[in-house]
Amino acid sequence: MLSDGSVLVADEGLFAVMRFAKDGTPLSTFGRRGSGPAEFLSMVWMGECERGRFYVRDAAQRRIAVVDTFGRYVRTLITTFPGKAIPSPYSAKCASSGLVALVGWPKADPPPDPGPHRGLAPVAVSRGIGGEQMVLGDFVGPERYRHARSDGPRPLGNTLEVAVSSRHVFVGTTDSLAIEIYDQTGRRVGSIRRSGAGRRITKELRDAFVEQTTEHLYGARRQKQRAGYAALAYPAFAPAYVQLLTEDLDRLWAEEYTFSVERVKRLWCFGVQGQRLGTLTVPTQFAPLQITKRHVVGRWTDGDGTESVRVYEWAGSQVKRD
Repeated sequence: MLSDGSVLVADEGLFAVMRFAKDGTPLSTFGRRGSGPAEFLSMVWMGECERGRFYVRDAAQRRIAVVDTFGRYVRTLITTFPGKAIPSPYSAKCASSGLVALVGWPKADPPPDPGPHRGLAPVAVSRGIGGEQMVLGDFVGPERYRHARSDGPRPLGNTLEVAVSSRHVFVGTTDSLAIEIYDQTGRRVGSIRRSGAGRRITKELRDAFVEQTTEHLYGARRQKQRAGYAALAYPAFAPAYVQLLTEDLDRLWAEEYTFSVERVKRLWCFGVQGQRLGTLTVPTQFAPLQITKRHVVGRWTDGDGTESVRVYEWAGSQVKRD
């Protein structure tokens, strides 16, 4: 969401970046499927990485398209950095100040036999996407699953999450609310420690996950996917949270991991000293993408799988103080 109330949306289905007015009126569109300068083969993430410049990451082509606040194409950045600590990021987050956090791919090779696996992954900070990398260290990386012919994220598995504010970088695994805090030079300045892991995965919750994951499929394809999920080895506990977000007050938000059978989920708010400031409750169908002083912007998913962007106005008084 921009300062004038308009909203930029990266639509991975249309391979396009669209700008909408505050009342939802379409204002501009750019992008299409392809490998040209303003074309995409994937859209995995968008963030404001320079003041007034938004980066749209195309992981399939290992590059970033830069757009301005009007949704117009500016330039392309390559996201391979030969000779650096993280030559090709697994994921990345940034702030409008230009501070970037990069997560590298797990260092261990996948096992030869099918099943879950997990290795250490490096995290680094830089000034700008291609700037000099300051390595924070190796962290327990995302859980992945070796299949007969492929390797991908483990269903209901934990991940390595990072978030960036104008002055701080936050790093944590979703096993628990244990998050390290670094300043923009890479120096560790604090931590967040809250006991407890995610909830135990019961058969009911596992079935709810499979149903939600396959609800957009039909017929034989859906049955095949459901059978494949049923044969997997699931973790005993779900992740404690889904993602980390920051906002312009330099606070950190952690989104609780929930299942489709639940009605609401919590967003936990923390200060840079590690103190828990409060909790904001939102519907389970709502996935927050941006939090500002007055608004929460996110993706809403209807019962039939239809997605839309919703903007909620809120005030600090709506955060329940702990």
